[in-house]
This record gives sequence, structure tokens and C-alpha cells, in this order.
Amino acid sequence: MFARLWRERKRRREREAAMLAWARREILAAAPYGYGHFQGEDGYRIWDTRLDPGFVGFSPTTESAEDWIIEQFLREEEKSGAADKNSAGTRLG
Repeated sequence: MFARLWRERKRRREREAAMLAWARREILAAAPYGYGHFQGEDGYRIWDTRLDPGFVGFSPTTESAEDWIIEQFLREEEKSGAADKNSAGTRLG
């Protein structure tokens, strides 16, 4: 019985991890940010594709660069969602 419960929990954790990985890839694909390693640097530059020049940050690892991009993207989405809600309640005329 315990082995069956353990296997079910393990499968659930694997499904959750797969869903999180999928969500992470989707957000990174949708975000207007990118990152890359530049020769001679010990880390990764982060840039905003909407700006020229678009350099907005620096990260020591790919994981932290992706985390930064996801955080920024979700903050922007949250702000634009709040702005949409606020403007929906006001009427002109």
C-alpha cells in the first residue's frame, strides 16, 4: 500500500514539474526579453527587445537570467491587467 502511494505521489510530482517547465518555456517565449553570454564576460546580459540599446541587466547564471525575465514579464502583465480593470470602470460622455 505504501509503495503504491509513493508511486502515485512521485508521478504527481513529475507531472507538476513538467507543467512548470512548460509554463516557464511559454513565458520565456512570450516575454520581450532575451539573454545571452558575451565573450569575455562571466555571466549573461539581459536585454529588452523593445529598447535600442536594450541592455537592462546582468546575471551570473542562465537560471537567474530566466528567473529575472519571468519576474519582469509577470509584473508587467499584472500592471497592464490592473490598468485594464481600472479603465474598464470609467466611462466618458
